Amino acid sequence: MAMHFPIARHKDFFDSHSWASGLFPMPNGKSQESVSEAVNCYYGVHLLGKAMKDEALSKWGRLLLAMELRSAHWYWQMGANWSVYPSKFSASKMVGVVGSSDAKVWTWFGASPEYVHGINMMPFTPITEQLLGAQFVKEEFPVLEPRLPQVSDQWKGLIELARAVLDPLKAFEAILPLESNRVDGFDAGNSLSNSLYWVATRPKVP
Repeated sequence: MAMHFPIARHKDFFDSHSWASGLFPMPNGKSQESVSEAVNCYYGVHLLGKAMKDEALSKWGRLLLAMELRSAHWYWQMGANWSVYPSKFSASKMVGVVGSSDAKVWTWFGASPEYVHGINMMPFTPITEQLLGAQFVKEEFPVLEPRLPQVSDQWKGLIELARAVLDPLKAFEAILPLESNRVDGFDAGNSLSNSLYWVATRPKVP
């Protein structure tokens, strides 16, 4: 199998993060939209190694995961204390798509803040604690909060999960009614159980 499939097809060890379409060229260079999905991919590799009692696989997943997390904090998240981008660009707090020759504050399906932030937060799993630090969420949430009255429940659920990092009680109260909306409700990669577990396990914000 190793002869036919590269060990880490999507990972670019020079740039230290993944490319969504692997390592083949695209018209405007390679790009990645959802760094959070890549983070969870490598988290999954680590967990698979743990489940199989394969220490080498577990460590391989941890290496790929650590690189992806560092890149997420470096290239996607734009905090007040650090950003590789100009201040006007950094005001949005999150890059939607990082490309090999550009960075954009939009996604392949739209430019709304909930899209840009949400696609780079989902799915919410235990490793999200390492991806979304409290200090960064304090800065990004004011960008997202004004959107709450306008967004669908699918995106509202993600914004409230981010809020839970700062205010679990308020997030809990906002998430409960989402389950009753059977038309929209939660994103396909989320559920009421997962959301409530995330909210209930948030550490107290200092």
